[in-house]
Amino acid sequence: MSRIIGSKYETMALDYLIKNGLTLYKRNYITQYGEIDLIMQDNDTIVFVEVRMRQSMEDALASIDYNKKQKLMKAIGIFLFKE
Repeated sequence: MSRIIGSKYETMALDYLIKNGLTLYKRNYITQYGEIDLIMQDNDTIVFVEVRMRQSMEDALASIDYNKKQKLMKAIGIFLFKE
């Protein structure tokens, strides 16, 4: 059930970003360290997006703890090395 809900919010985030001029590069990029929800392109800039649905922006930001940040950084490193 949570995967279905997560996919819904990823799609909402994707639609929002596309409407604001970004283009999708990859969705649900999986590595041994975890998943990058959305990889977007904004002109010459690659944008890595972690989608979080919480009651407030503060709660969403707080849900990305040190360990999650470390896993995201490793996953981003793998993406940048391979692509």
